Amino acid sequence: MQKIHTEIGDCLFEVQADSATLMTMFTRNFICVSNVQDQSANMIIYIHGGYDTPIVKKGSKHTHEQCSLMIQQNDYVIIVEKHFSSAHLYVYHLQALITAFYNLYSLLIVHNEWGIMVNCRYMIKQGEAHLELTRLANNAHEISTCAEDKVGTVLIKISPNGATLFECTAQNIESAEFYPIGSIRFSNQFSPKKIRKTQVMLQLLDSVPYLPNENESMLHMISMLKQFVAVTPILGCSTDRKFIS
Repeated sequence: MQKIHTEIGDCLFEVQADSATLMTMFTRNFICVSNVQDQSANMIIYIHGGYDTPIVKKGSKHTHEQCSLMIQQNDYVIIVEKHFSSAHLYVYHLQALITAFYNLYSLLIVHNEWGIMVNCRYMIKQGEAHLELTRLANNAHEISTCAEDKVGTVLIKISPNGATLFECTAQNIESAEFYPIGSIRFSNQFSPKKIRKTQVMLQLLDSVPYLPNENESMLHMISMLKQFVAVTPILGCSTDRKFIS
């Protein structure tokens, strides 16, 4: 077994693969952390090549009773052990590996109530991150963009004192940048002057790349979203970015 460590946000993973090819595939797209010393990993991930009903054919001892959950997609399978201490990824190719890893990470941080992953547009201005959400009518144009805009999957870490945005560490980015979140900028074409926190929460929920299918984890996510919108200023704007508040 090949073994390395990687880190996203402040979460440390021990990653093991059953071939050098799989490990090379992983290390070319995620940062390796070498100075872990005696630090314990938050989760151990085992990566296996290919997938064809792994519970039956891969010699695994897992059963539905022994694992916390199993997610099966067209090109990957995720099996998570109880208590989210370890997981097995069965993947066909590179894109499946990246997608499975981020979906697993998204489930882990929600399970532990550390934060949420969100696909969104955002900008960094004067050291703060500003998320941009939009709710448009059918066939309407999206909110206008500018050179400062970034689009991608980010980690939002939530605390009673505020929220922090971590840019995800893939594609050989040397370090993860993180910024305090200064505002959520919400464009609602239907009624731009009336913004309810419930609307913002629902739009954020739509932006989560993989929603948990466990009631407990879903309740954790809703609780964190409530906390997020409670501690973060929400600015209304029209679709041409004229801010209302």
